[in-house]
Amino acid sequence: PQNEATAAGTTSPSVDERPWKDYWGNFVRAPIGYESFLIQDPQLEINGTSASDPEKWFKFTPEVGAVGKRKPLPFAFQRVLAPPSTLVSVRMERPLGITFEMDDAGRTRVVELVRNSKAAQQSAVVRLGAGPSSGSFAQVGDVLRGVTATTMVWGKRTELTGDLTGSQRRVILFGADGQSWSDVQGALRSGYVADGAVELILERPGAGSTDSVWQVQTEAELELLAAMAQAKEMEKIPGVLNEADSFNVALIAIAASTLLLFVSGFN
Repeated sequence: PQNEATAAGTTSPSVDERPWKDYWGNFVRAPIGYESFLIQDPQLEINGTSASDPEKWFKFTPEVGAVGKRKPLPFAFQRVLAPPSTLVSVRMERPLGITFEMDDAGRTRVVELVRNSKAAQQSAVVRLGAGPSSGSFAQVGDVLRGVTATTMVWGKRTELTGDLTGSQRRVILFGADGQSWSDVQGALRSGYVADGAVELILERPGAGSTDSVWQVQTEAELELLAAMAQAKEMEKIPGVLNEADSFNVALIAIAASTLLLFVSGFN
């Protein structure tokens, strides 16, 4: 789905704001989960001052749209790691041969390139003729920022009659920032070989940066995050919770707090 809110805020562009478009007039979007948001034009000046620094945005054109009719559209990202991190785009066929895990900062990292896999072979080939910052391969330690994922758009009559007429498989760019590990896994696992190549947007820590040192989250930490997310989602439903539901939310919160103490060592 496409959300018309701006990435810089939740309101539509006003007279003093205009959405960013590329040379061909396509809106440049910022992906967040399965949605994407308009971005204020980095070149826009308000009262003689640039509204945002264009150097802070990195633009990519992954192929998205209906399966079999995908076309490149612009998406942009800002750094989440400390400079001089590098954002790169990697295009690969399934299966990827990349193992991802969530780190202790809640970011999805490349933790392994499976031996003899396409990812490992691609990395080896590129390294023979280019430096590690050239981009077109995955590397252990890279942070997953976005990945093309296949979704199903149902036709208008599907829910009423089960008629699949008008339904189609569509490829979107899933934004991994701030998403739960289960949602990221779902996006990575979606799609078939017939849907076309997978495109990854990765952020590579700079050499010697503090972001190049990280740890994979433990099972206990992942369970804690899942419990907290469940409690948060239950609280979002106004007027639906009964007394038993409220009690369950309280139990989840208590369990999550207790688990947090064990994970942190009671510090």
